[in-house]
Amino acid sequence: MQNEISKYKNFYEQVKVNFLNKEKFFHAYIIETNENENYENAIIELVKLIFSRNYSDTNDEEYIRICNLIDNESFVDFIKVFPNNQIIKKEQLINVKSKFKNKSLDNLQVYVVFDADKMNKEASNTILKFLEEPSDGVIAILVTKNKYMLLDTIISRCQVLSMDNLDEIFDDSILVHFFELFSSSKQAFLNYNKIIEELFVDKKQTIKILDLLEKKYYNYISSSDDSIKIIEDDDNLNNLTLDQLLKFIELIRKEKENLNYNLNFKLWLDNFIIKYMEVKDNV
Repeated sequence: MQNEISKYKNFYEQVKVNFLNKEKFFHAYIIETNENENYENAIIELVKLIFSRNYSDTNDEEYIRICNLIDNESFVDFIKVFPNNQIIKKEQLINVKSKFKNKSLDNLQVYVVFDADKMNKEASNTILKFLEEPSDGVIAILVTKNKYMLLDTIISRCQVLSMDNLDEIFDDSILVHFFELFSSSKQAFLNYNKIIEELFVDKKQTIKILDLLEKKYYNYISSSDDSIKIIEDDDNLNNLTLDQLLKFIELIRKEKENLNYNLNFKLWLDNFIIKYMEVKDNV
């Protein structure tokens, strides 16, 4: 599996291979952050992705509840472990094992060890024992900037993912969320506050989202490269006509220019939602 993963340069593609396209998850993963920073949110999104496998619809109320609990660090089936004074000790890992004694209703529990390379000798031997005798339904994620800072025996028992292109998972996650909130005209207006609070928080963020949308629509129209369409091929695009795609690109380019000159952000957003949904609903 290592060789298969190494063929992918893009972290998002690795995630699709290891999390979306598998009937069963592996029991342990190493995620190399390399020189990337601010990666914790990306890891949390992967954890949510793991738990989503128990639900056919990401709009399922129970799944949304789980995501909220994860965000609030109050989900009993998910534990984060961080170094204490630059060291991860054996006792911290034993505590994870103890908390996971009771099986979850979904028969799925996940723990993430951040800066796993800071495990001391005793902690490394403890995690190795966990990996040698994995518990059913328990997934370990070890986060490190370099996998070779871990024991070879630990590496050999994990699937390895690399964050060489960390920004791409954030970018795609943003677009997935955008399409969820804009799923219909009714939903777009019902989600107005969420759109402001979670997507269009300021002009800088808004322009980034518009850039991503324009690129996504343009790539879908112009590219015949299957490797690109691994990301681009989804129902949000497949259900659109060529005319709609071209109108979206035209609208986005025009609205980016309007945004730069429009001092009333709320008024701009109101107009953008109306215009965007007019194109989307004109099937």
